[in-house]
Amino acid sequence: MAMPGLIYQKLRGEYPKRRPARTYETQVKETEQGIQQQLVQRDSLHFLSEDEKVLVQISPHLLAVSHFVPYPGWNGYRPIIEQALAAYQEVASPNGIARVGLRYINRVVFDSERVDLEEYFEFYPFVGKRLPDDFNSFMVGIEVARSDARDFLRLQMTTGSPEVPGTVPIIIDLDFYLGQPGKVEVGEEVDWLEQAHSQLEAAFEGCLRDTARERFGEVKE
Repeated sequence: MAMPGLIYQKLRGEYPKRRPARTYETQVKETEQGIQQQLVQRDSLHFLSEDEKVLVQISPHLLAVSHFVPYPGWNGYRPIIEQALAAYQEVASPNGIARVGLRYINRVVFDSERVDLEEYFEFYPFVGKRLPDDFNSFMVGIEVARSDARDFLRLQMTTGSPEVPGTVPIIIDLDFYLGQPGKVEVGEEVDWLEQAHSQLEAAFEGCLRDTARERFGEVKE
């Protein structure tokens, strides 16, 4: 954990709050005895901005930069990523990239108890005529290869937990990630992220009908 501490020294001006964290994840691997699951412990260090809207997570072989609401837009988010990435590379000197990804989790809240998804979205669960269409929750997703299967776009839509009674939150989760380790070189991450952002922006716009834009104050010109 010495390396995260060295990285923190370069970022402490923007992230005065530092907290240790421990998470557990399940890894699945194939052995001679068959498929086995293993619980793996991951210790990390979290750096947070004063208002705790930005989180930088450092752990062995991992850098993650998250921005919570309100989102400043890509032009505001990209410099935050670049700064953290530069500090990480200077200290850790990575010699390769196994995975890089950009993910957006959008929460669209309707102030009504029921929503006709087809009226507002181009992407939604299809229910045949012989099946009940009065479902209370749903989850639907697709995964699409890009750049000759070097990259992948994962798009998921699901219902969220309402914070206010009588509302329906819809979660649109978009994840663009490198599917082939080593296909992006060290130093090429920011260019890759710029392309990923364009892909995610197009996918998000493709999910919405004009009725959704009008309802939430975004009119397509």
